[in-house]
Amino acid sequence: MTLGVEQKEVTAWEAGDLFPTKRLVEAMKGLQARGKDAVVRVARGKAAAKTGTARLADPLLWRLFRKLLDHPALFDEVSKLAEKYPDPSDDPR
Repeated sequence: MTLGVEQKEVTAWEAGDLFPTKRLVEAMKGLQARGKDAVVRVARGKAAAKTGTARLADPLLWRLFRKLLDHPALFDEVSKLAEKYPDPSDDPR
């Protein structure tokens, strides 16, 4: 998905039946340099939405967190948006 090729093509590369083009090799080097968060993960089946502490394992959460830390304007926008949602700590469950 991240490279725009089908899984069967990647499997063929791994088996040595096909070889990626120079463009794809360069794209893979770029992904490697950016780290594992650069790879788009495709969900299989219908997974339940992560909530609460289960969200801590989601790489997207940490990517957003890093952006919030580095971009004050984004932090301000998200703070305003968050005002529309209840705080889970206010729930007396």
